[in-house]
Amino acid sequence: MYIDLHELLMEATRKQIDLMESGELKEEMLDKAPPVLWFGNINSNSEKILTIAANPSRSEFLDKDKYYLPLGKERFRALRESEHLSDILTSANLRNEIINSFNSYFENNPYVRWFGKSVEPYNVEGFLRGLNASYYDLSMENSIKYSALHMDLLPFVTKSDFSEILREIRNKNLIQWSRGFLKKLIQVADPKLIIVFGKTNFKIFSEIFHFSIDEIHSSNWKKNNGNTINTSFSTERLFWSTPVVGLSTNLGNPIGFEKGDLQNFGKHIYSELKKRDFV
Repeated sequence: MYIDLHELLMEATRKQIDLMESGELKEEMLDKAPPVLWFGNINSNSEKILTIAANPSRSEFLDKDKYYLPLGKERFRALRESEHLSDILTSANLRNEIINSFNSYFENNPYVRWFGKSVEPYNVEGFLRGLNASYYDLSMENSIKYSALHMDLLPFVTKSDFSEILREIRNKNLIQWSRGFLKKLIQVADPKLIIVFGKTNFKIFSEIFHFSIDEIHSSNWKKNNGNTINTSFSTERLFWSTPVVGLSTNLGNPIGFEKGDLQNFGKHIYSELKKRDFV
């Protein structure tokens, strides 16, 4: 089934405009930050692993003083002073620039404090190396089999953390809206594996796609410091025939993990998946 990326960007933009015009989330939106549909090269010919978290960080567009990142330091194509969200609906050129910034995210100025660096990686990237995957273009390295992409439950950048505005998100029926929208995005990416970070995010993802937490089995893994990480595996593939792994921890903020821990944890997940013929 063909899904037009321009149409998806316009669909998300129309929803963001609606959120900015009224309701509890009106003040949460950034007027120069378009929806962020994905991070990484969705056009890669490599098999893909998709990671999922809550929503894009305000740090993708704002500096520590909450000013928009200047030209040359941008992580995504932000709207200029004279541009408005409605321009995304009318300008194919603007949409192309925004979509290209999604695809080139890890080539330019990624938020390494969450995703991790390509060299001596920590954070999520360190974990992905244990799964033979990377957000970065390391296709020449024999150890890298999968190209990693990232998406979020919601594509809208907010001033507050997702957990702080979850009630308002539910009140606006955004979880229900995400069901159709995120399904289309995932179908475009066509991943071999989906990994959801964080217990709350995994619960919401399960809610979005109607698989029961009761149909989940778990595996525990101990870090070097002795603390245990619970890993949840779905016992059935979703409608796009892709297995889902839910982690009880957010590896963008891997408190208590050493660098070696993260890669070993990734190897542990990979071995558990192989036991179940998921990879």
